[in-house]
Amino acid sequence: MKPHLFAALLATTALPAFAAPPLAIERFEPARFTGTWYEIAKYPDWSQRHCVSETSAQFSLTEQNTLTVVRRCRTDAGDIEEKQGLARPLGGPASPRMEATFAAPWLQLLPAVWHDYWIVDIDAHYQLAAVSDPQRKSLWLLSRTPHPDDFSYQALLGRLTALGFDITKLTATAQP
Repeated sequence: MKPHLFAALLATTALPAFAAPPLAIERFEPARFTGTWYEIAKYPDWSQRHCVSETSAQFSLTEQNTLTVVRRCRTDAGDIEEKQGLARPLGGPASPRMEATFAAPWLQLLPAVWHDYWIVDIDAHYQLAAVSDPQRKSLWLLSRTPHPDDFSYQALLGRLTALGFDITKLTATAQP
């Protein structure tokens, strides 16, 4: 076999190992996820470009097994911005793989307004969570308190590193 052909074959067989999507957690209890979560860090995100601090999300479970979301943040203008959203499970009511949108209800019929929202890590007590997409382009770290303890936070960062996330891209979210 020619060396360049062998290298190309090797590269294509090794590629799936590097491009594998993050594994969503195996077990998810939507009712335990409800309530307030504080964003403690995130990958920079275009949809939140005006949010500079105090970002939080309030999740509520509906009878249709979807999660309503109210996201609040302090903007660069000093105002509190509030957006209403919806997250619906993919693959069953207790699926950690969801798709979410903050688009107006009449736009929610369009597939383009829905984005992957996968729970990729959550601690046993539902106090710290990480949410991403299959391509690892987005990442939000959420906590039940504005300032989680450092030991738990560092443990979360270690688990995310093991899943292949670049934690150097995270930006801290200022909380009061």
